[in-house]
Amino acid sequence: RVLGVLDGEPAAIEEVNPYSMGVFSSEPARVYGGDTGDRPTYVERTVDRELRPAIAALTKSGGLLVVRGHPQSGKSRTLWEALVDQVGWRDVYGLARPTGADHTSEPVTTFIEAGVSLDGARSIIWIDDAHEHFGHGLTDQVLTSDLLGRYPGVIVALTVHTHRLGVAEQTAGSVMLEDPKLLNRLRKASDPYELNVVWDDDELAGARLAYQGLEDDIGNPEDFKTLARWFAGVDYLLERYEDQGNRFTNPRGVAVAKAAIDWRRGGMPAGMTNLQLRELAGIELEVLDPTAGFTDDSFHAALDWATGEEDIKAGRYRWKGVALVRPMPGTDPT
Repeated sequence: RVLGVLDGEPAAIEEVNPYSMGVFSSEPARVYGGDTGDRPTYVERTVDRELRPAIAALTKSGGLLVVRGHPQSGKSRTLWEALVDQVGWRDVYGLARPTGADHTSEPVTTFIEAGVSLDGARSIIWIDDAHEHFGHGLTDQVLTSDLLGRYPGVIVALTVHTHRLGVAEQTAGSVMLEDPKLLNRLRKASDPYELNVVWDDDELAGARLAYQGLEDDIGNPEDFKTLARWFAGVDYLLERYEDQGNRFTNPRGVAVAKAAIDWRRGGMPAGMTNLQLRELAGIELEVLDPTAGFTDDSFHAALDWATGEEDIKAGRYRWKGVALVRPMPGTDPT
């Protein structure tokens, strides 16, 4: 599935809502940032000073752009806003994340085999969380020959988790252990554009202007310095269900986390009842551990674990509002 194609026609990136491209929205950011259209106010990051001129330099030639960082550092929004600012007129083709049991789909391969006809000089190929495609169609050969080489002038824009660019961090026996060229290429391309979870003074000053009242509500200064993490509750869920070890130690929690993520990836509204979540999580749990099942107590324990409430109550995290799934008035309390 190619994201960003509206009614069968490509659309300029400045006309596309990033949340239709697999980028997750943040309810706290929307609330405190006010109504600014289809997405909350963007706070410029220090990396923009180098990233945006670099994109401008690729206006005619095209090339590879990679932003890396912690899962909760704001990579996707930063890269998206930079592209809109510099080359907003280019059409965007977004490749969905691999889906299915154990990520059996290969969107990159499907895109290439479909022979999509596009004008590279007017196009962007968007691959968010590119590490999700490691071992599922994205190789150095594919990136250089089938994407950059096939479409002269195209901009291939990727985000990636920093820790996934180290060979030692890859799963033993995975395809990535056999493709160090790709890791090295992505690491080198992203060296100037790495985002930190802790914001610097200029970024925090911008955040105070954009999200007035938020600092007082958060309370703890150390939490305000990690504002992107406070906004990125969805990444907390992603970490929970994508960690292979969690699938063995807490399959119920992983099932809840994956159900919530799949709900949003499917374009559903932000709110869902516990009954809806429990039904979807039950389907996920059948795959992870058919013998587990849910009781009322085990479901609520899994929900607390998946959304981070367990860690907040234990004092491991102090910020609030990170959960993608929150209680809603009028919903069934079960």
